[in-house]
Amino acid sequence: MGSRTAAVRFRQPRFLALLALLLAEVTFLCAWRTNEPRAQIGYLVKAGPKYLVAYRDETKNLMVSEYPTLDAALGFSEQTLSLERGVSASPFNELEYAWMTSRQGAYVVHWKLSHFEPLLRMTFDTSTEAKFFHDAFRTGSYSRSPFGHAVLLTPRRL
Repeated sequence: MGSRTAAVRFRQPRFLALLALLLAEVTFLCAWRTNEPRAQIGYLVKAGPKYLVAYRDETKNLMVSEYPTLDAALGFSEQTLSLERGVSASPFNELEYAWMTSRQGAYVVHWKLSHFEPLLRMTFDTSTEAKFFHDAFRTGSYSRSPFGHAVLLTPRRL
C-alpha cells in the first residue's frame, strides 16, 4: 500500500504541471485571438476586375480590403474576419428574380429587386464568380453597401 501512495504522489506534480501548461496555452490563444479584427458586418463587392471586402469593426469604423480574385476576398472574409454569407432582413433588398447569361466570353448576372424598378446586372470574367454572386443573391444575401451592390457578410454562427 505504501508504494501505491508514493506512485500517486509522484504523478500528481506531473498532472499539475500539465494543467498549468494547458492553462497558459489557452490564455495565450485567447489573447492572440483578441488582436485580430472583429467584424460586426461586411460586404463583398465586385469593383471592376477586383473585389472589395468592406466591414465595420467593433468601433463602427468602416475598413476596406482589396483583392485581385474572388477566392482571395472570400478567404480573407472567412478566415481572418470570421464572416460568412448572411441573409438580408431589409425589405428593400428583396429579390424578385435573378438569372445568368453568357455573352462573348463574359458572364452576366441579372437581377430585379421587388422595390426597385430598373433591372440590375454585373459582368464577370468566369462562370464560377458569376455563379457565386447569382447563388448568393438568390438565397437572400443581396445587399446594398457603401460601395454598391454586394453580398452581405455576417459573423459566422458557432
